[in-house]
Amino acid sequence: MILNNRKLVYISFHRPESKGVSNKIKGIIKELKSFGYDVDLVNPHNCKSITSYFNEVRLILRSDARFIVFRTLNTTNIFLSIIFFVARLQGRFLIMDVPTPMKSYIHELLMEDCIKWKKYIYILLCYLHGPWFFWIFNRVIQYGNESAFFRLGNKNRFLLVGNGIDVDSIRIREKKYKWPSSEVVLVGVAQVRFYHGFDRIIKAINYWNNTEEGKKNSIIFHIIGGGDKICIDELKMLVSKFNLEKFVYFHGSQSLGYIHNYYSKAHFAVSSLGLYRLKLKDASVLKAREYCAAGIPFIAAGEDPDFKNDIFFRLTVSNDHCIDDIVSLFRSLPSKIGIFKSEEIRNYAYNNLTFKVKLQQMGFVNFKQLYNDDEKS
Repeated sequence: MILNNRKLVYISFHRPESKGVSNKIKGIIKELKSFGYDVDLVNPHNCKSITSYFNEVRLILRSDARFIVFRTLNTTNIFLSIIFFVARLQGRFLIMDVPTPMKSYIHELLMEDCIKWKKYIYILLCYLHGPWFFWIFNRVIQYGNESAFFRLGNKNRFLLVGNGIDVDSIRIREKKYKWPSSEVVLVGVAQVRFYHGFDRIIKAINYWNNTEEGKKNSIIFHIIGGGDKICIDELKMLVSKFNLEKFVYFHGSQSLGYIHNYYSKAHFAVSSLGLYRLKLKDASVLKAREYCAAGIPFIAAGEDPDFKNDIFFRLTVSNDHCIDDIVSLFRSLPSKIGIFKSEEIRNYAYNNLTFKVKLQQMGFVNFKQLYNDDEKS
């Protein structure tokens, strides 16, 4: 079979209602097409059995695509190993996209509230997957550092990059926030999970309120988004316990326009502050990139491959359960309001976070630019 060097098949099992995943995949495919690739998306979401899913993925062996991108399924990867092994023997270039490191996915499984025997079967499948499933692939895209076990034999195969976003799909915020003011306004947008660590902000606000400085400059926190009901209920109970109903507000799932309005009214945003709960020291948090595209400075924990420590608009706190760093940050926030230019933050997103930049980092050839340059020369 003669393979087409400009043909690519993208395989991802995801629910269409999963907006974050769907938007990312749409953005990647859109940019790949702008590079000159002919892209087919395979999403076996509607398959009702492992057999039908297997057969759907097996169709790639009949394709003339030179490139296959597979968004990992973690626990069921092992059942697809023979397909990808044959695809590699056919001379295809195989790329695996791993949104969450295996070590963190396993930790998430341990934290899940589900039947124990199911949980342990899933974890067993992850370890059976081992580092050897990665060996089949030419390149493995990681967004956070993997454990030593899963890195075994994959040193030259793993490529650590940050998540990309469609910057143009996010409006730059307007300057609607009030300053000077007796209130510093924070906004956290997420499908709320335990690893977002919003409880750390709530506990810090409770501590801050009992200080003299806190009485002069109160911290207001708006949480926008649905997510894990148990987690949200626990946050609400924490707010009730500390009597913070006038300081912490839950808005639930809202439209993009509603979110944009709060980006414009808030002084700062809040990214994930609980990465340590996934045993992560670094991660490529998608919401941090959306904040950057909107031009709003944000509070974050841990390291990020796209934001070095000297990025002034990413305000870093400790990646642990302590709130001391957050309280200290609250103390300095009033002096930081107004020094961040939304246009400057957004320009950083254009220069570092677009899908075009990410595809170039992954090694994809921009055929259209290449041929244009050849014609010019």
